[in-house]
Amino acid sequence: MGNDDLWFRDGECWYLDTSVRGRRIRRSLKTANRQQAVSRARLILAELERQGPRALRTQGTTFNDLADLIRQDYERNQRRSIGKLLTVLARLRDTAIVERGNAAAHSRSHWRS
Repeated sequence: MGNDDLWFRDGECWYLDTSVRGRRIRRSLKTANRQQAVSRARLILAELERQGPRALRTQGTTFNDLADLIRQDYERNQRRSIGKLLTVLARLRDTAIVERGNAAAHSRSHWRS
C-alpha cells in the first residue's frame, strides 16, 4: 500500500482510494488517526486479496447465463453489432454441444475397451 492510497478529507477522517485486480476501491476508514487508518486499510486490502478474483467465485454460472448477460448488454446499449453477436453465440453454443457429445462418446468407448 503506497502513500497515495490514503487521503485525509475535510479534516474529519482518512479514506482509502486504491485498486485491487483492476477494481477501484474507495472507502472511509472512519478515523482521524493516521496509524489507525493505515491499519484498517491493510485489513481491508488483505480481506479483498483473500477473497480472490471474482471469476473464481462465480460457481454455477453457465455459458447460457453469460450469453444472456452479453445479449442484454447489447440490447440496452443499442449496439448495432447485435446480429453478429447472436451469430457468434449460436456458433459457440453449437460447438460446445458437439464437443460435449464427442467427449461423452469418447469416454463411453474408452470404458468398453
